Amino acid sequence: MSQEKIAFLFPYNGRSGEDKIPPPLLAYDCEEFPSEFDLNAGVFFIGLQHNKPYYLEFQVLMDGGGTNIPVSQKRGVWVRASDSQGRETDIAASIDISLLRCRFEREGSYFIDAALLVDETPIHSNKAFFRVSKA
Repeated sequence: MSQEKIAFLFPYNGRSGEDKIPPPLLAYDCEEFPSEFDLNAGVFFIGLQHNKPYYLEFQVLMDGGGTNIPVSQKRGVWVRASDSQGRETDIAASIDISLLRCRFEREGSYFIDAALLVDETPIHSNKAFFRVSKA
């Protein structure tokens, strides 16, 4: 079993890359439906290995019970952590991602689905749920 994990992820509102991590945004209020906007999220990892290439895939979906409905395109980014603490096989790291042009057709529960891959093989996945409502 892989030690590399997506420890947690969450959507946020605001700017990242500053001194403080933006707080999670768990509810979006829309004036009308359909509504389309970009969604930002922070993704946090544990157990990464020094300079090992990982690929992170992510997508936003509506929680439809048994059938989940995509509301964004599936995207991906390369992740490569560097050791600065003397722990080359147990690095904690984070990145910010943007899910562009998410289209919400109606109120409901939605989630960000993220998967960490090595050599095109998923080694871990995680989800972050949030609500979309009419303002």
